[in-house]
Amino acid sequence: MERRFVASLSRSQGRSAWAVIFRHPVRVDPNTGKPGLRVRQGLGTPDEAEANDLKDQLNQPLAEERFWSLPARAEAEKRFHRRIVDIFYHGMEIEPSDFGAIRESIFPPPTSKDSDYRRVLLLRTTGAGKTTPLRPHEPRPGGEECGRKFPCSVVAAFGSCVHAGRRQGTLEAHLGAEPSTQHAGVG
Repeated sequence: MERRFVASLSRSQGRSAWAVIFRHPVRVDPNTGKPGLRVRQGLGTPDEAEANDLKDQLNQPLAEERFWSLPARAEAEKRFHRRIVDIFYHGMEIEPSDFGAIRESIFPPPTSKDSDYRRVLLLRTTGAGKTTPLRPHEPRPGGEECGRKFPCSVVAAFGSCVHAGRRQGTLEAHLGAEPSTQHAGVG
């Protein structure tokens, strides 16, 4: 059985303007994880006849699947009242994500205030040896061992890792597969 989406009018007690209530065919209800989020939006009009006209306009994109995607918004703007288009497509827009902030909220990197680590971003393809010079208990150039653990974000099996430490007053970052040839030091 195919689900039918229909809008209805509502007016809150003490308010003069009308609102529409409907289940959105695309937006996901966080409680169920399925499409059909309950939406209640004000129409911005106290006139019942105008509110009924707007409700009838909203029922058209609710009934026609061709309007259920963002590219169809341009056609909807030509056919329906601006308020109806805004109500129907609200929440369907793609919001930009700050992936750096998401990553750092899950794996907060050490800061210079609470450790000797500094941030270094290694960019190379998977399997290029980014982690090879960063092993925590293997000898470093010069023969000494680094007994510290280092923060690691896994991409594929062992993708990007970040390591920088202090040694004799200089900040060192080891990059690439050959620690003896690809070494960056910053004073």
